[in-house]
Amino acid sequence: MSELRRRLMVTHSKEEGIPVGCVPLSYIEGTGSQWIDTEKIVYANEDVFFDFQMVDWSSNVMYMGWRWQGGATNSNQCVVSKDTSYNSLRLIYGCSAAGGIPVYKDKTYSRNSFYISPTKKIILLNENEAAGTYDTTYTFAYNGEKGGVYSSYLFTFNNNGNLYKAYSKMRLYEYSLTSADGNYTQRLIPILDKNGVACMYDTVRKKYHYNKGTGEFLYKILEQ
Repeated sequence: MSELRRRLMVTHSKEEGIPVGCVPLSYIEGTGSQWIDTEKIVYANEDVFFDFQMVDWSSNVMYMGWRWQGGATNSNQCVVSKDTSYNSLRLIYGCSAAGGIPVYKDKTYSRNSFYISPTKKIILLNENEAAGTYDTTYTFAYNGEKGGVYSSYLFTFNNNGNLYKAYSKMRLYEYSLTSADGNYTQRLIPILDKNGVACMYDTVRKKYHYNKGTGEFLYKILEQ
C-alpha cells in the first residue's frame, strides 16, 4: 500500500486527541437538513482532505466547500457537489472567471476521498481503486497570500458568505487541512460528545463543531 493511499483511505487513529468521555465515530451522516461551519479559511499553502460517502443522489446538493466572487475575473472556490448534467461528482477548485477546474467521476455510492496537494494536484480515490489524478495551475492568489475568503462548510457550501440551502445526504469520515510541512492546521473527526451528541471535533483547535441546521446527524460507532 502506497503512503498516499494509506493517508487517504486508512487515515489516522480517531481515538487520538479526542476529549475524555467522548466516543469516536466512524462517520456522521446527514439526512438532508444538517450542516457544519468549519470556522476556518483554507490558506493557499494548505492541503485539503475530504473523506465522504454519498447516501442519496436524488437532489441537487453540495457536499462541502466555499465560493468567493469578487468580480468577473476575481474569484476563488473549492466546492464538491453533485453535477446534474453528468449525474456525477464535481469538484471546482481555484481562481478564474470560469470557476476553476471540474473533476468528474461516475455516479457511485462508494466511499470517496478528495486530496488537493500543495503542488495543486487533485487526487480522487474511492474505497477500491484510485479514480484519477488531475493537475491544475489554479491558486488562491486573488486574496493575497491568504487563499480563501470564507470558511468552508460541510454538508453544503459557503456561497459568497451566505448559506447555500441544499444539504447533502452523505456520510462524513474526516475533513482536514495540513500545512506545507505536513502538520495539521485543522482536523475534524466525528465523535459523540460527553452528552451523546454527534458532531465533528477539531483535534488541533480542541473545538466542537455542531450541526447548525435542523434535526440530528445519524452516526456509526467506530469499531475497535
